[in-house]
Amino acid sequence: MECDPKNSHKHNLQKELVCIEYPGQVRNPDRMMASLGGALELSTAITTEKRRLELRFRPDSIYSKPAFGDRHQTTGLVLKLKIRRKRSQPNEVQVRSIEIAGRVNFQYRFESMCDFQLLPAMRSTTTGVVE
Repeated sequence: MECDPKNSHKHNLQKELVCIEYPGQVRNPDRMMASLGGALELSTAITTEKRRLELRFRPDSIYSKPAFGDRHQTTGLVLKLKIRRKRSQPNEVQVRSIEIAGRVNFQYRFESMCDFQLLPAMRSTTTGVVE
C-alpha cells in the first residue's frame, strides 16, 4: 500500500462526529436509521448527555422491546481514504489520498443483552395457517 505524502496534509479536526457501533450488518441505511428511531430521535439522544440510544429490531411492531446503547467517552479520528484498484490485480491497492474527516469524542455501544422478544401468533384469514 503506497501513499502520496503531498495529498495527506488535509484535515478537519473542528468537525465533531459520533460513532455508533451498530450490532448488525447495514445493508439498507434507511432501515438502520428507522431501527434507531429516525433522524429526530437519534439527534435528540446524541444532544442529551445522559440519554441512552434505543435500537428496535422491529420498529413497526408494538411488541418489540428496544436494546439500549450506552454512551462512552473515546478519542478517535474518522479517515477518508481514496484508493485505486486495478481490475487486473484486485488485491493490489494504491492509496490516492488520505483526509481526516473529523474527530470522535464519544461513541454508543450496544453491550447489554436484549430482553426476550414476544411475537403474537396470528391465524391467516385466507389460508387458516398460524403465522
